[in-house]
Amino acid sequence: MNKIIFIMILCYCFVISKENGLDYTADRLEGFNNNFGQGRRLIGNVNMWQDSIFIECDSAIYYFNSNIAELMGRVKVHQDSLTVFSEKMIYNGNTKITNSPAKIKIVDRETILEGDKGTYNSIFKKAIFSGNVLIDDDTSRIYCNRLIHHRIDEVSYTYGDVFLWGKNENVYLKADTIENYGKSKITFSYGNPELFLIDTTDNMKLDTLSIISKRMEAYREIDDTKFYFFDSVEIYREKIRGKSDSLFVYEKEELTYLLGSSVIFYDNSQLFGDSINIFMNGTKLSRIKAVNNSISVSIEDSVFISRKNQMSGDTISIDFEDQKVNGMFAKGKSKLLHFIMNEDKNPDGANVCSSENIDILFEENEATDMNFFKGKNGGESPEVKTLPEFMTQGKEKDFYLPSFKWDVSPPLKKKLIYPQKKIIAE
Repeated sequence: MNKIIFIMILCYCFVISKENGLDYTADRLEGFNNNFGQGRRLIGNVNMWQDSIFIECDSAIYYFNSNIAELMGRVKVHQDSLTVFSEKMIYNGNTKITNSPAKIKIVDRETILEGDKGTYNSIFKKAIFSGNVLIDDDTSRIYCNRLIHHRIDEVSYTYGDVFLWGKNENVYLKADTIENYGKSKITFSYGNPELFLIDTTDNMKLDTLSIISKRMEAYREIDDTKFYFFDSVEIYREKIRGKSDSLFVYEKEELTYLLGSSVIFYDNSQLFGDSINIFMNGTKLSRIKAVNNSISVSIEDSVFISRKNQMSGDTISIDFEDQKVNGMFAKGKSKLLHFIMNEDKNPDGANVCSSENIDILFEENEATDMNFFKGKNGGESPEVKTLPEFMTQGKEKDFYLPSFKWDVSPPLKKKLIYPQKKIIAE
């Protein structure tokens, strides 16, 4: 009778472990006692469990004294909706930490984590992965060298060559470090972040907005996203480029706001101001407005590079229609320096003007009409002087406006370089 009972126990290979230890079954059990203590070798169809944690693998070595199990071959560790996959893991029954020196993958509902190696803490529900790391969910995909992911509050810290793809907004972000707070829908980025916003234009061409800085913050709402960039900011988008100390992008309002030492480059012109607003209509440029210490400078003919047309004021607005300038408007203590070209496109003097407000109208990017106004509540009365060519030739800089500026280093176009892995989710 005792022999029969012993055989039945061997067949089922069921062991009740000590308190807080692991329970297990396997096709075959082998006991051992070595320098690491007593334990069991579990071979074939191994199942182990502890509280809410259930483990499957091909074979395992379980050390009784340390309550540690070495798991090998098609390892799966389950907890609630989460499953950890690897070919080799070490599970600590005291700390409930799973450590894998081999490729590791976590699947948790819509979220997937992958890496060359990593750990998962089942108590705090925290994953730490390194080497070719991927985190993918229904809103974004991130590649990096190192990841710390908190499952409970959906917070991820990613480090080293980080690349984020925002699936819903067609946003791409590169940086040294990205912190993503899933529940609060906030993203912080450090270490020379580069943001790319890609739209498809009517003719099916890609219209790409790129922004680089030292630090970035993003705040996502149901129907809007706000981006904030700080320190040495550069922006590049098809027709316009810009630089500033800080830059804010409000997607819903279709507004980009540059703050501090701001300059916008468009065609052969530059617009400066303490702050500059860029208004869009879809993917088309609608208006640029410079506020405080504003000046617009443009070169009409690159042969005569010193003949830079200039307009200054408290504010300067430039209106666009079909991507072309159709009006420039200076408000408050406005001044104008306009170098004249005759019908043969040769220099022919200059107009020097001052007024409270100045309006210039354009057709096909050519100035067709200039109007000068005294302010409604007083202000500087219009004054216009025409200088003959003999007074301006070789002396152009003598007539430059007091607030003249010219930036010789416009932002260069940034190339979006994708990781070697696919960007489109399978």
